[in-house]
Amino acid sequence: MRKRTLTDVLLGLSIFLLVLTFLAGPAHAQFGSGTESKVIASAKFQLKSGSKTEGVIQVTATVVSKYHIYSVTQKKGGPLPTRISVVKPEEGVILGAWTPDKKPEIHHYDVYPGLDVEEHKGKIVWTTDVLFENALEDPADAGLVVKLSSLACTDDLGICVPQRTELEVKYAGEIKSPDDEEKPAEEKSAIESETEKPVGDEPVKSPFDLGGGFELPQPGIPSLGGGFESPGFASNNKSMTGKATYYFDPETGRGIVRVTVTVESGFHIYSLTQARGGPLPTRLKVSGEGVQVSGEVIADKEPEIHHYDVYPGLDVEEIKGTINWDIPILAPVGNSSELEIKVIVDALACTDDLGQCVPQKVNVLATLDESLSNPVANLPAPESVPDSAPESVGDESSEVSPVEIDEERSLIAVLGFALLGGFILNFMPCVLPVIGLKVMSFVNQAGESRSRVFALNLWYSLGLMSVFLVFATLAIALGLGWGQQNQYDSFNIVMISVIFVMGLSFIGVWEIPIPGFVGSSEMAKSAEKEGPVAAYIKGIITTLLAIPCSGPGLGIALTYCAKQ
Repeated sequence: MRKRTLTDVLLGLSIFLLVLTFLAGPAHAQFGSGTESKVIASAKFQLKSGSKTEGVIQVTATVVSKYHIYSVTQKKGGPLPTRISVVKPEEGVILGAWTPDKKPEIHHYDVYPGLDVEEHKGKIVWTTDVLFENALEDPADAGLVVKLSSLACTDDLGICVPQRTELEVKYAGEIKSPDDEEKPAEEKSAIESETEKPVGDEPVKSPFDLGGGFELPQPGIPSLGGGFESPGFASNNKSMTGKATYYFDPETGRGIVRVTVTVESGFHIYSLTQARGGPLPTRLKVSGEGVQVSGEVIADKEPEIHHYDVYPGLDVEEIKGTINWDIPILAPVGNSSELEIKVIVDALACTDDLGQCVPQKVNVLATLDESLSNPVANLPAPESVPDSAPESVGDESSEVSPVEIDEERSLIAVLGFALLGGFILNFMPCVLPVIGLKVMSFVNQAGESRSRVFALNLWYSLGLMSVFLVFATLAIALGLGWGQQNQYDSFNIVMISVIFVMGLSFIGVWEIPIPGFVGSSEMAKSAEKEGPVAAYIKGIITTLLAIPCSGPGLGIALTYCAKQ
């Protein structure tokens, strides 16, 4: 049988894509494109009569037919809840609890045994109280932007598409006084809603049953807040205050940042070392130009140890009253008064009977305190001190761990395990057949100059790295998760076409030679001579073939990268 030419290949591919386009028509009419929005939303806010700081935000969302999204109170262990949070301005806006205008539909699925799945269909309106820390002289120029994140799924759960959109919150005038006109239901404030029963059939059972981030508060309990970006919760309930001071030796750069936190009576927060599986541990972040954490955090008192039935066998480490944390730092040598250090404290404040838990955030600038010079003098010598300030350093941020880990050693250890994983990957079923092809390539290169062999293998290595570079770009720049590309019709059509063409090549309808790979046919032999482009393509193909087996071998490296 006559071998097909490249023209035949292109013609066959064009016909196949044309047929596929007609077949995709009914599916598009029923479910829409995988890339088009399934949730159409808008937002507005109003100020209370006579006020420049208090008002109500209203977010309206319409879900397309045959799709649904999930409530802001969707319990943990189920699908992703809807989240509404403030994007701009970054500070100075405090929200109450988001309240929908109608209760979600409750469904049960085998994939979520024993869980109430709360679904919204059609049009939903959420409202919440908003408090601006600074008075709005011109509300129309507030520049308020909120982000609506949800998961839109078909009613049979066959397709789920993450939805994210930023909404400009437009000013819609003042709210009329209740004495003049009764407020519509969708404009009720979150404070008024607190006297009503939370959405759902049952009240909140535990402050630690964090459904989708946090659950609705019980009647009479202020909604969660403190600066956390929870799925639609925030408030001005501050149960913790804090301040920060610092001092460092202008000649050596060694110093201390002292973070002082005071917890309101009747409340407690949790330690930096609180073990996983319990309540949220306190987190400290220190940032400043040229500033880096250089040692372990030292607390001036030990946490109280308690045990609760909700955390069987776990030591719950609680902090009450006032505590000081000393954080050793290395700073650029010079005038200590010119240094600007920003400190952020994230904590979960709970009442001592665990009846109420409120996330807290303290965001302060550290002030210079000469009295810290004695503690600085008693600091142990750091492993390394910069000789001078970095020439160009951005606003670096360090999250302080309970035991500060040497980042350089940690990276070396991860690289070692990644190297071991890469070695093991060579013996996986997906990769082992490709090794033979590469060995044959070495055989073909026998007798050639060393410089050419080195150059070809360098191009091969670049091909391998290019694939991972593309993966990293998709994950970081576009925010795509693993496998999320399979939710887009355009990607699926291209992949189906490639597989179809390759399948026809396997059964002899035509032949697609891959430069640099061995083969028995005339075309393969003519392409057997390897060059830079062929080596580069071979590196790409080798990596793609290895992807199905890459999880166990590259798990440590991928996990480390995801945490950075």
